[in-house]
Amino acid sequence: MMYKIIIAAFSLSFVVACSKRGFERAPVVDSQFSFSMVEKVVEISPRVPGTEKSGEFVRFLAEECSKYTASVTVDSFEDKTPVGTVLFQNVVAEIKGENDDEFIVVGSHFDTKIIAGIEIFSGANDGASSTGLLLAMMKAIKESAEIPPVTIRFVFFDGEECYDRYSKTDGLYGSRYYAETLSKSGELSDCKAVIILDMVGDKNLLLGLPGDTDPFLAKLAFSSAKHNNSLSHIAATKTIILDDHKPFQSKGVPCINLIDFDYGPNNVYWHTSYDSIDKISPDSLKIAGDLALGIIWAID
Repeated sequence: MMYKIIIAAFSLSFVVACSKRGFERAPVVDSQFSFSMVEKVVEISPRVPGTEKSGEFVRFLAEECSKYTASVTVDSFEDKTPVGTVLFQNVVAEIKGENDDEFIVVGSHFDTKIIAGIEIFSGANDGASSTGLLLAMMKAIKESAEIPPVTIRFVFFDGEECYDRYSKTDGLYGSRYYAETLSKSGELSDCKAVIILDMVGDKNLLLGLPGDTDPFLAKLAFSSAKHNNSLSHIAATKTIILDDHKPFQSKGVPCINLIDFDYGPNNVYWHTSYDSIDKISPDSLKIAGDLALGIIWAID
């Protein structure tokens, strides 16, 4: 994430009359399980790309994903960074839907930023919260009697954080690579939407939809929140966020970024040692997860 501007007032005009059947069918997240998964992610820290600790986490992540789907791929690649060539590893877990001709990407980054003076930065909210939540969303789907309306690719991105400053060649390594891979393979045309979750564990949760959010996905998000009685936790913003949705958005894929980029007073916890597990709320994780699952089930 790069920067934030101003949060605009929420408008009821964003709420649309979507199919209630879609929202009612959507699985719901177990808040305590979500939190337990975030705890496990935090235990394996720091998750700096190319390090032994990152490799340990990728192995844990692939094993955990395999509990909820038979299709798990670790996609390793090298890319040039300001500190030299680094090995990155995306983890992709696919759940088949009723419509298998198209798919939705649901993504989170798991890597942590290198921060001077902090030996072990856990990124409890910035990376771990959304990563643990995606695992809980997968578990919720498996345990429900519902088949997703469309195939879902849960993609855990490596290398979202930049080494120096965000640019076309620094930061978003995993998402840039995956978007380009889909483009080269011809699969990008089958990608119906991209839903990115990031920084979703804050106890004072307010998901601010960036100003360039796809309008239809924004409407679904507000409708999902209305169905789940969580409208107070979502707002339209004028914010422009540089995050893992951008490589897909630049290629014409409809995108939504569910992010609370107001972490602590004046965002003081972001990229500091204060970004720790005690700042994470199981209730916030559930709100974000249920909202995202509602979008998926209503998207058709």
